[in-house]
Amino acid sequence: MFLFTAAIVNTAFSQNDIKDYEYTCYCTLIGANPRDIIETGNNWDLLLALKDGKTLDELDKSGMKYSKKQLGVLQALNFIKKTDDKYYTSISILNANETAELRTLTKDIAGKIILQIHNDYILFARMMQQYGFENNTYSVMFSYVLDNLVWQKLEAANAIPIQKISVERPVWDGTLWFTQPKRAFECGTNIVSLDNMNFGINWSDDSGVSLGEFGEGDFDAILKNYKNNAIITDSSVKKMMLNYGLCTPCGKLKFPVIKQDSTDKVNVYSQNMANTITDFMVKNIDFSGILSKYHIKSKADATVILYHEIIFDLLDILEENKLIKKPVAFAQPQNSKPTDAKDLVFIFEE
Repeated sequence: MFLFTAAIVNTAFSQNDIKDYEYTCYCTLIGANPRDIIETGNNWDLLLALKDGKTLDELDKSGMKYSKKQLGVLQALNFIKKTDDKYYTSISILNANETAELRTLTKDIAGKIILQIHNDYILFARMMQQYGFENNTYSVMFSYVLDNLVWQKLEAANAIPIQKISVERPVWDGTLWFTQPKRAFECGTNIVSLDNMNFGINWSDDSGVSLGEFGEGDFDAILKNYKNNAIITDSSVKKMMLNYGLCTPCGKLKFPVIKQDSTDKVNVYSQNMANTITDFMVKNIDFSGILSKYHIKSKADATVILYHEIIFDLLDILEENKLIKKPVAFAQPQNSKPTDAKDLVFIFEE
């Protein structure tokens, strides 16, 4: 399962240029990235033209250039659908006005969720501070709670689409949408797993530091070393980690390790928050008007799109109330140093 975001932001943006839209794909992919297909030829213009549905006669009268083969290919790749005699775009493309309206809605929902998770969040943040990892609070909240546990719980509740490459969906499966403009700040999560151990990395295009020097084998060595020894013993990996402030000269980790059981209070409060958020998403949102207003094909897709926005609304509200702050690598990338990387990572043990 992958979540891709990409966008180019201009001072003034149009309603039609794909470069001015943020592309998000909560998808399983095989082969080409769907965006590459959408950008081929005039496929993007055709998808915009079909947003509200058109017959072939209406397409002809609009002056849009297309071929029946092109329509067939886009239909086979699940970018458009045909209902009766009309073709419709089957992915959501929200213009600036629609995106603004949607984000007003999600900010309101996030405000209600904050009230319900407030006590658990305060306890969670307090435990992070007591364990000496206050500076990791943002990344653990985002990458462990919001961008990991909640997605898992939404999937377990059958609230989001099951992703499966098949004959019917040969290139991609999941939820794909476009919005404009891009949020002022966004981040994502990479997770490298080895058996029951997982190395989480909170990243952003705006970050002043990166762990790009580390390969998957290096992360595997970190996880294996910690699992077997509770410290890092591999000398070459330790050297790299020291450069980024990830461990002490003795190999002791300088970032959080979360055990997914009832003995770890950070995990307990994280699970409580994730359960509350999932329950709210499943039971307390009226999706009936949202589906038609924003041309979203299913409640499951709408849940993905709304929750993706709500994640950043929750973080924004916590920041506005001075309950959380971005790591230095995100907040002051120009002033960050390699050792600030330790604030962006964590391990969780299943």
